[in-house]
Amino acid sequence: MAGSRDLARRSALSFLLALTLPVVAVCQESIARIEIESAPVFPDTTEESLPWILRLANRLHVTTREGVIRTEMLLDEGEPYDSLRVRESERLLRDRGLFESVELTAVPADSGRIVRVRTQDLWTLSVILSAEKQADLSSLTIGMEDSNVFGTGNEISWTQSFSTDEDGLIASLAMPRLGKTRAALGLLYADLDDSRARSVALGRHPETPFDRFGWGVRVRTNRGRQRFFDEGEEIGDSRFERTGGSVFAGRYTGRDLQIGAGAGWVERRLEPRGEPRSTAAGYPPPPEFDAARHRGPILYAGAMRRRFVEARNLERYGTVEDVPIGWSVLATAGPNLLHDEDPERAFAIWSHLAGSWFHRSRFGVSVECVAQGFLTHDRRPGERRIDATASTLWHPTDRWLAVLHGSVLVGADRTGTAVRYLGTDSGLRGFPTREIETRDLFLAGLEARYWTGIEVLWTGIGFNAFTDTALPSRGSIGEGTRWRTGAGCGLLLGLKKSLRRPVRIEIAWRTDEDAAPTLTVSTSAVLRAVPAILFPNPVTAFARAGR
Repeated sequence: MAGSRDLARRSALSFLLALTLPVVAVCQESIARIEIESAPVFPDTTEESLPWILRLANRLHVTTREGVIRTEMLLDEGEPYDSLRVRESERLLRDRGLFESVELTAVPADSGRIVRVRTQDLWTLSVILSAEKQADLSSLTIGMEDSNVFGTGNEISWTQSFSTDEDGLIASLAMPRLGKTRAALGLLYADLDDSRARSVALGRHPETPFDRFGWGVRVRTNRGRQRFFDEGEEIGDSRFERTGGSVFAGRYTGRDLQIGAGAGWVERRLEPRGEPRSTAAGYPPPPEFDAARHRGPILYAGAMRRRFVEARNLERYGTVEDVPIGWSVLATAGPNLLHDEDPERAFAIWSHLAGSWFHRSRFGVSVECVAQGFLTHDRRPGERRIDATASTLWHPTDRWLAVLHGSVLVGADRTGTAVRYLGTDSGLRGFPTREIETRDLFLAGLEARYWTGIEVLWTGIGFNAFTDTALPSRGSIGEGTRWRTGAGCGLLLGLKKSLRRPVRIEIAWRTDEDAAPTLTVSTSAVLRAVPAILFPNPVTAFARAGR
């Protein structure tokens, strides 16, 4: 009898649960409203009015439009509240590089949660001015760049360079978001003394655990000449015309550990233009280009696991950055992805591995490795190369940063390996850009940076000291080579309200012989502190491999 009563009670309880569960599902906490508040570059924080120069700056800079912010949101009104989507939305807004600060908060309300988004714009209009003096090579680059044109989040860039080596014009347009599709469009035009290039790229890159598909289309043409140097002197050139295109699509899955794969088609063509010529007395003409055409399917697969930490003093000044830590791996196989000037290399495999680790944003290690290999038409193994870099960071305070950076480039077959010229632009500061020719190398650099805390008109002042050393080789490392070392110091100017990296004004000396120092003014990053821990992008990953 008691058993019958227990059975009846359990049946009644199950019936009540079946009735109430749908009600619970309906009453699940949802997003009632999304409120967006956008502050200008120089907001009013006191009762006193801003100085006229700051009011003028706010008028010249159009505050980011609300639609740009909503495009980055991975949630919408009426949808269930998900804390991971909130965090990822905040990170996407920071990654756009348009804002000095981004803050997302969720406030409970009677009808659900109210998500409040507060942003403050950065000054995104930049005047580009870069000057270099390296032995007998002098250059001046001027231009303008805006990554938030009229508050739309689109980027335009124009630079004009004047040099004793070559002049050039480069113009580009980037639209990171095409409406709600989250696709990106990029246009590039470059007219240099030794080449003229045009490029169009359209695609969607998986950026969050909620992106399930990626695709891309890229077309590029390049007409120019390959120049050959010997200890800084140009000795000859060969002219060529290169055209190509690619189409990709991929599928991605996972929330913490993301895994994905895709396929596509690539077609590339290389044609020689005229006979190679010698430009220096006593040197024979360089080898001719062989016409080549490669077409066929591309397969790629990869995995990524990452999270983000906040850090300062890594790449920019005065801003909190989302620094990715974790690892990613990518493998791509297809018809001669890397050396389209060699028709014998018919099939190529390209892989990329990156990883980083930070301990409370004060000490970190990062590693990046790119490996590539080839098979010829008759499936014989061809060239194999490995390009690996590693960095160790010590970040004791927000003002101090020390970076120890090393890289190794080695290859098994050097008959067709592209020559690399070491110098200031390649991390060996103190040496002219094209003085040292190498096929394999070991390169290391040690740099310490210190920010004084002094700011003049929102410009931070800092200093750095560095030393770079390299062991270049035309054969294998250690054979008939000697160490090349340079050292120097510089002044750092960090623009707090700007998106650009700090301006580096550096002077460096080579230690192997008496020579004039090199003076460089630039905003480029010489030491790469954090590798690209990103999931495979069907457009840019192939573009990197094809350079």
